[in-house]
Amino acid sequence: MAAPIAGLTAGRPAHSSGPAGTAAVVALFVGLKLRLIGNSLKGSNARLIAGLIGSAAGIGITVTGGYLVAQLRNAAAADAYLVLVCGGSIVLIGWVLLPVLIFGIDESIDPLRFTLLPLSRKKLLAGMLAAGFIGIPAAATLLVSTATVVTWSRGVLPVLYAAAGALLATVFCVVVSRAVTTALSGVFRSRRVRDLVSMAGMLLVGSVVLLQFGLPSMAQLATREVVEQIAGVLAWTPLGAAWAAPHDAVEGSAGLGFIRLLIMAAAVVILLVAWNEAMRRSLESGGAAAGSGTRRPHGKEPGSNRLTPAWARWFLPPTVTGAVAERILRLWWRDPRQRVSLLIIPVILAGVVAGPSIAGFRDEVLVMAGPGVGTLIGLMMLNHTAYDGSALWTHLAVSLPGQVDRAGRALGTAVWALPVVGLAAGATCMVVQRPDLFPAAFGASVATVLVGLAFASVTSVVIAFPAPPASANPFITPGGGNVVVVMQQFVGGLTVGLLSLPVYLLLGFALWWRAEFGWALLIAGPVYGLLLLRLGCRIGGKYLDEHGPELLRRITPTRT
Repeated sequence: MAAPIAGLTAGRPAHSSGPAGTAAVVALFVGLKLRLIGNSLKGSNARLIAGLIGSAAGIGITVTGGYLVAQLRNAAAADAYLVLVCGGSIVLIGWVLLPVLIFGIDESIDPLRFTLLPLSRKKLLAGMLAAGFIGIPAAATLLVSTATVVTWSRGVLPVLYAAAGALLATVFCVVVSRAVTTALSGVFRSRRVRDLVSMAGMLLVGSVVLLQFGLPSMAQLATREVVEQIAGVLAWTPLGAAWAAPHDAVEGSAGLGFIRLLIMAAAVVILLVAWNEAMRRSLESGGAAAGSGTRRPHGKEPGSNRLTPAWARWFLPPTVTGAVAERILRLWWRDPRQRVSLLIIPVILAGVVAGPSIAGFRDEVLVMAGPGVGTLIGLMMLNHTAYDGSALWTHLAVSLPGQVDRAGRALGTAVWALPVVGLAAGATCMVVQRPDLFPAAFGASVATVLVGLAFASVTSVVIAFPAPPASANPFITPGGGNVVVVMQQFVGGLTVGLLSLPVYLLLGFALWWRAEFGWALLIAGPVYGLLLLRLGCRIGGKYLDEHGPELLRRITPTRT
């Protein structure tokens, strides 16, 4: 990355004015983005394979989406209008929310990286806009949007409106995502704001769960009359205007469709102005956010207190393993990257336990909620070692045995995880009014937690990758590792599910055959989990002893 940037300071393109100078900067930014994408696939075969699989999946989804949109050509114009306006609006909303809540700030085109270069804001804006179109998300949006040309191939004017709407919608998506992330790039450097966003993401996930279990089916509420009313409102907003314009042309209201396209174009212009202003503030302030500095409470000095509260010390031994567990337990609550995962669990439990009760659903299958949460907790640990970052050197410097490190991490998580799944097991048994199933639910819940921790004891060192920095948005993944995250979670979930299969089979026998199987599961489940955990700690510990420096290098984000 350094060589192309050097061209900005040494060559003429950075100082030249007019279209030629802007075109050179645009070409340079596009080249930088392509190089960054290529570099993100280097470094390991696993990353390359994950990137290729992710690209293939993205292409498959794009082709499928484009085909389905094109098939609306055979539907009635009114039906195609409803599907495209509602579906297209959801896509545009996703472009606003997902970059912040899931994928995070795209650091590869963060304007703060170009603060010291001799670039005007106009050229920087043009270059970043062009770079925003590079990648599967923007390409997929453009291709699927362009498929509406086939949908509205019912006249020359509808086709022209569809083509213009597809282009405007894609530009809107890229610009709005860049404007939002640029505006928040400085704000996210404040820990309070990062924690607030974490809480917002947690509440969003919890709301989806509650809507799924606690309210009537959305399909029952979404009658055609309701959908038409919603689409009618969306069609006058930037979210749905581009998708509604071709339908107006088909219905003979070309002027109305042109007005909708003007609404979309005006929204793009307003967003560009807002993006330019956000970039100006970000560059002038250097990305600093109010309150981003760290302040030590009065009277508090490092080492003045134990790492964990008094209640936790009753469960942790006064050994090296207990010391590691104390640090991990502290990490779960103090680190915003971990807290967002930790706080999602009670919200999900509330939706799973309280939602069905509100809806009058009391099937015995709900007893599997406790074991399911246990599996989820195990999946949260799949890359847990990476959250240490460069601090892992402290373990390596004192030659801490790898097996002790693995056992301490598992213990630090089990201290809070086992009570949580135990409460979940008891609550679900009360909801379904089957207290006789509690032994089975509790044994299965404890077993799934231990099985997940056992597998994570291996994966968090063998296939670890850099975690988001502690000072960054907790939802991002450095180095283009989002595909790796998805692949790790998919393969990890499949493996943990297979390892937990005996537990779920015994739980099924207790649910649908004889509840007495639960007493066997109450004993055999935790024993099975402990055996796997011991094996996982040995395997993961041995790998850590032999490949500690390589692991440290792998989980420490590189700066470009």
